[in-house]
Amino acid sequence: MIKLPNVTISQSVLDKLKGYQDEIDQKATFAEKSARAKSSFPTKNKKGAKTFDTVKESLTEMCSGARRCVYCEDSVGDQVEHIRPKDFFPEACFVWENYVYACGNCNAPKNNKFALFRDDNGGFYEVNLHPGVAPPKGQDAMINPRREDPTDYFILNLGNGIPKERCRFVVIPGLSQPAKKKAEFTLTLLNLNAREFLRQAREEAYEDYKARLEKYNNEKKGANRQSNLNNMVDGIKRKQHPTVWKEMQRYYRENWLTAIDEELHQLFAESPEALAW
Repeated sequence: MIKLPNVTISQSVLDKLKGYQDEIDQKATFAEKSARAKSSFPTKNKKGAKTFDTVKESLTEMCSGARRCVYCEDSVGDQVEHIRPKDFFPEACFVWENYVYACGNCNAPKNNKFALFRDDNGGFYEVNLHPGVAPPKGQDAMINPRREDPTDYFILNLGNGIPKERCRFVVIPGLSQPAKKKAEFTLTLLNLNAREFLRQAREEAYEDYKARLEKYNNEKKGANRQSNLNNMVDGIKRKQHPTVWKEMQRYYRENWLTAIDEELHQLFAESPEALAW
């Protein structure tokens, strides 16, 4: 997971979403608002509905590769996911900033699971453990990739000598207790470490990114056109598993690569411009 790019959407679509949201907000009770959100969203979010076709186009711009899920970065993002679940936060059902594109493998287990740090006592509160009850006011206990940089909370392990631990996320040491809890809850909620195929896919992405950077370096030494180099850079930027690339850059900046991959360290040293991609 990385912080997503800021993608704008037209005012006309925002106005439409606000109109849909007003229909929910005018309900008197939490139960009524929740029920309305649950029934209304599928009627608006359907193929051919102009407003949500535009929403999906904008969400696609946030995704890496060929519309990869913003959480796992591996499977296709084919579901409009509410970061704050609409059943518990009906006031955010049609709020643009509450949407990302996710895959079924991430969205289905997450479902209505969410947590807060309560404003009144600072306690950790899992909303799904209280069905039908309006959540208390509080701060999100899940990392929101539209507003936050997940790499401020955890690091992808690119090599510690333990094969099965490679390309799993590790919570950054020294975080405050709430930040640590937030990182742990996010990793568990989205199963980002629990799915072995994701770990393997990240390993494959590492090798592919490295090969692409090596090819770029070789092409740069030749007499190839700048357009060829630009196409290679665009390919790296479009590739799935962008977290792997961001972590490769971080490892170089922190001088950690020399201990685990001297070849990659040298590739970045030869093309420092790659640190900005």
